[in-house]
Amino acid sequence: MENLIEKKIEQIFRKIDFKEYISGTFNSRYKIKKIISKIIEFENEKKRKLNIIDIGCGAGYISRAIAWLGHSVVGIDQNSSVIEYAYSITPRELNVEYYSIPAELVQEKFSPAEFDLLICSEVIEHLPDPFQLSWLPGYLLREGGMAIITVPNGYSLEERIRWFLSKTKIGNLIANFLSQRKIFQNKLHKLEEGSPHLYYFSFSQIKYFILSSKLRLESIEPTAGFFWDLYYLFFRFLIKGGGSVYQFLERLDQKLIRLLPLSFASGWLVVARKE
Repeated sequence: MENLIEKKIEQIFRKIDFKEYISGTFNSRYKIKKIISKIIEFENEKKRKLNIIDIGCGAGYISRAIAWLGHSVVGIDQNSSVIEYAYSITPRELNVEYYSIPAELVQEKFSPAEFDLLICSEVIEHLPDPFQLSWLPGYLLREGGMAIITVPNGYSLEERIRWFLSKTKIGNLIANFLSQRKIFQNKLHKLEEGSPHLYYFSFSQIKYFILSSKLRLESIEPTAGFFWDLYYLFFRFLIKGGGSVYQFLERLDQKLIRLLPLSFASGWLVVARKE
């Protein structure tokens, strides 16, 4: 079964432009692979194609990847321009629809229990109070439905580096020095601006978010260790995204992070069920 899932995932990766995934989103190859793997396992359990909603879909990178499995996918995002772009790059043969609506207006667009599976990847940390939307999975999912949520560790190495470089005098000097170097220009991710996140999840807080969603927590896995943080912040000018070196270091990172407590991960993939 595991080999069949691997083959399906590789078929999907051959159909998508993974370079665009590296430059256009914060999704690593491993994270997308794990999301697709969970969906294939759920599809095998249900023995039918699924009705899936992708909350905060952005340009539809994950929506399109899972649509290649033959599922019906709805992507929503409050940014209308990014939704227009998602439509422009989505192949017509895929069963994907995009809507530009904020999450709080979902009830006006969709009926209760309309979906088998909900994806929310790297979204809730951008909300000032994500717990205000904890009702959303329970509203949208059918009984027995699954939610797959990925969220960065608010106290990861990346966040601590950002805090140091943006909030301390010494850090400001280092960030300004690096930004002015020609070799680093357009490669560093605006370190002087600090973190783009509005809410910083700890390991215990993401578990509490699932509890407040009235879902049953099924599993929590690390999405990355230290490599993605360092690559995203600094090493993009040294290592080609998606290349052989990148993939080797990412695989090594995954092996190492599984030897450490989950709280050391740079982010988590959470699977929960509606009962």
